[in-house]
Amino acid sequence: PAMLFEQGEEYHHEGLAIFSRFPILETNYLSLSRDPTDSGDFHQRLLLRALVCTPVGKINFLTTHLSLSHSARDRTLDEIGKMVASLEDPSIIVGDFNAVIDEEHKSWASKFDLQDIWKSLHDDKNGWTFNSWDPKSRIDYVFANRDLKPLSFSIEGTKAIEADVEAVGGVKDTKGLLYPSDHMFPLVRFTR
Repeated sequence: PAMLFEQGEEYHHEGLAIFSRFPILETNYLSLSRDPTDSGDFHQRLLLRALVCTPVGKINFLTTHLSLSHSARDRTLDEIGKMVASLEDPSIIVGDFNAVIDEEHKSWASKFDLQDIWKSLHDDKNGWTFNSWDPKSRIDYVFANRDLKPLSFSIEGTKAIEADVEAVGGVKDTKGLLYPSDHMFPLVRFTR
């Protein structure tokens, strides 16, 4: 896990994972920097990477879960971009960016020659992924090098079942619905 912490009498583990139906050739991770004076930058954040041998060649698949802190996101986006720029094979970066990537952040993607895949295929639609029971923002993203060509992009995890569940983790009301997650999931198909 990226972090283990105690909350009351419970221990919580946080971290990332990559699952692949294709062979994973190598893995590594980057511990993103933290500012101990920033209360919004409490959790240790990572960028997890797997080099995957796909039918269209080797592809770096990277995932992250960025901080709630605006200044931490700005700082760590640059760290992520530098790591991606150092990689030889094409890269796909996915994750919960915990923010709407606005004009200010779009310069980050251009600086590292990355494309926002949703915008490249669906510029006229919102692509909201959060929260599942009342979607109002797109904070889950898929970026990729221009070496990769997106074929399709859909938002999955939109179906719920009725359930008498108690809202937790800062969630105020789930409207009596149970989803696979509090986020919906981007699903993208690529070629080269």
